[in-house]
Parts: sequence; C-alpha cells; structure tokens
Amino acid sequence: MNDEGFDRPPPHDIGAEQATLGAAIQSPEAAARVAEIVARDDFYRPSHQTIYDRITTMRTDGDPVDIESLRLELLQAGAFTGDFTPLYLFDLVHACPTTANAGYYARKVAALAGRRRVIEAMTRGLQKAHTPDADLTDVLAETRTALEIEAGLTEVGADVTAVELDDLLDADDQDDVYDWLIPGFLERGDRFVLTGEEGAGKSTLLRQMGIQAASGIHPLTGEPIKPLRVLHVDLENSERQSRRELRPLRLAAGQRYQRGHFHLRARPEGMDLTTPADREWLARLAETIAPDILIIGPLYKAANGDPLEETSAKPVAVTLDALRVRIGCALLIEAHAAKTTTNGKRAKEPYGWSGWLRWPEFGYHIGKDGQLTAWRGNRDATRPIPGALQRGGSWPWSPITRPRDALWAHIVSLCTEAGDRLTIRDLAKLTGSSYGSVNRAVEEHRHEWDAMGTAA
Repeated sequence: MNDEGFDRPPPHDIGAEQATLGAAIQSPEAAARVAEIVARDDFYRPSHQTIYDRITTMRTDGDPVDIESLRLELLQAGAFTGDFTPLYLFDLVHACPTTANAGYYARKVAALAGRRRVIEAMTRGLQKAHTPDADLTDVLAETRTALEIEAGLTEVGADVTAVELDDLLDADDQDDVYDWLIPGFLERGDRFVLTGEEGAGKSTLLRQMGIQAASGIHPLTGEPIKPLRVLHVDLENSERQSRRELRPLRLAAGQRYQRGHFHLRARPEGMDLTTPADREWLARLAETIAPDILIIGPLYKAANGDPLEETSAKPVAVTLDALRVRIGCALLIEAHAAKTTTNGKRAKEPYGWSGWLRWPEFGYHIGKDGQLTAWRGNRDATRPIPGALQRGGSWPWSPITRPRDALWAHIVSLCTEAGDRLTIRDLAKLTGSSYGSVNRAVEEHRHEWDAMGTAA
C-alpha cells in the first residue's frame, strides 16, 4: 500500500478563519450570519476556537463585542499564551476589511472542517481495520455512518431555493391536512415525551398506548382506529421483565391485536447514540421494522456521559429527529422527571439537558393519581389531551368518561398548577361550571380535597 500523502496537514485556511472572526468582532449582524454556518470546532487553530467561543458567549449574553471588551474577556480567561497575544485581535479585524463577506469566509471554514471530519472518519476506520481482533462489520458500520453524517451535512447547503408565498398556499398537495396516526392525538412526525416519578406508571402507560395503537384502539378514547405498526425499544427492562408487563396488555387487546403490528427490542444495558455504531444499529432496526410509532426510553439511557451536558444529550435528539423524518414515524418517549423541587413539589420536566424542554411537540407528566400535566407548551392546542386518566378497568389506565370525574380531574390540575387549593367560586369561574357542580365534585372527593391545601 502506498502511504504517500497521508502525512500532509489536514485541509484548513487560516486566512478564512481570521476573516470570519474579524467579521464577527466588528458586526452583530455578521456574527449572526457566521453562527448559522460554523460551530466552534469548525476552526482548525485552537486559539481561533477560543476566540469564537468568547464572541459567541458575549453575544448570547447581550454584551457588546469589540477588540477591547474581547481582550478583557480573553485576559480574564487566561487564554493568551505563547504567540497568541492581544495584538492578534487587530490582525483578525484587518483580515476582514468588509463584513459583507462574512458568509463567504464562514462557508469556506465550514467546508474545510467537513473535509477534515471525513478524513478523520476514514483514518479511524483504517486504524481499526489494522487491529487484528477488530470486528470488520463494526468497523464498516461505524465508518459508513460517520461518512454518511458528513455527506448529509454537505447536502444541507446544496438546495438554496425557497418557495414563494402564493405558490406555497396554492399548492394542491394537501400538506396542511393532518396526517393522523391516532386521530386527534398523534400525527406522523410528532414527538411526545412523557415524564413521571418512579413507580407512577409512565412505562405502563406507554406500553399500553403501543399495544392499543397496534390493535386499532384509540389510547385516549377507546374508539376504533386503523391498526398501526409499533416498535418499542426498551432501554431499561429485559425481555423477561417486558414479557411480564406486556402479557396482560396483550390479553386485554384480545382478537383486536393482529400478529406483526407490535415489536419489542430490549436493551436493558442502554445505548450510546453519541457513537456511530449505536446510531447505525438503531437506524437499521427502525428501517427493518418501519414503524408508524417508535416508543423508546428512558431518555437518560440513550447516551453515555452526563445527561445534563449538551454534548451527551443533543446527539440523541438529532438522531431521533433524523429517524422520524427518515422513517416517517411518530415518537413516544419515556423520560424520568427531574428531582429538583419548587415549593416542596418535584419538577415535572425531564431530567437532563435543558434542550428537552423545547424539543418535543408535546411534553406531559403523569402523576401517581393519573393527573396529566403539560410541562411543555403545546404547539397544537386543538388536541383534546385529557387532564387525567384513571387506574383500573380493562386496561391499567383508562380514560375518564363521567363528566363529574372529568371536572374533578380539571379541578386537581388547576389546584396543582396554583400550588394550593383554590376556592369553589374561583374553580367555578376557571372551569366554566356551576358552583353546585364544582361543590358536588369536591364532596365526592372530600378526602383528596382536604389533603390538597388550605384555601377556603
């Protein structure tokens, strides 16, 4: 094998990096354009990564950026070492005489960074292939996934067209019509994250939803729907444990379940979607089953590392987003509720990276009493997701059908959100019900009402 050329330095352009940074220093508008194109690690020179990091932080915090303020930031951070001195900041500004070219230079930096990543991926593959006990299948899978990711990044910038408004609205392709999987509840491509405390029943509810959807049963109303294809990737329970939980659900579905609509893959050891191998594995599994709904979780076991860190969590979000687009499925995701407390009450949002708060279309918390509380503002408020479910019946969780029970669930939700027990008069106004109806609902649940708070 001829190794000539493999010792060459990786592709980079120091002048383009300098001009990109110079533009970002001089203009907030240029900095915003640059931020849309490059990331910190796209810069080849480490000092440029440091400078870009500080510029981005200062802009995000709303602090003005100029040579002097940037110099002070870098000085306080102890960033100036060796040949990297404060005078270098003037060189950056001089490298970009006009900020109008910021996008051009940034795209050049990003393209060269993409080339370096391709080379790194291929180099890792070569190194692993030289290892005597290496599994060739794993080597090929990891290398191919890494290369596909870089190719995808390149293709993102290829289509620079945009549709004109009237053409968009005149299109006769029905794209604005709901593509329902579960009518009124779940549309193809939706992301629904369910949180709850340990033992609250969130895992059971998601399994139940999966079996019901696969059996042609609407999970929230019990009405008939078209049977869906469901894949459940359980990152917490073994097949044996899952079998015990799924058997009563299968019995409840009876003849309505038709073979081939529900598939389970148990991985109690979890997975690491920050690695090419596990991303490839999940993609191949999803492509093989081709589900309408992918149920996966708990979320914290989808990657190694600190769940609070973006570097550990964001690859999970990116991978799941790519899958739902590629497969055309909806996502039902289990997540543990954060253990932080406010006024003595445990938080309802997912444990981990703050980005989960704004990622899904729908984020709900289920309490041990069946109360469903939205922790993420719904992107579509027209969907009639109930305020609570009740335990028992044909299934572990059942919809509330009596109007008075639904009213009580609404009362519980309002009082929980307020952090105290509200007055009967206030509840009547907030629920749109009569004083007598609210009072009767309260009397039927007097024990729970008395334990709820102190308002009169």
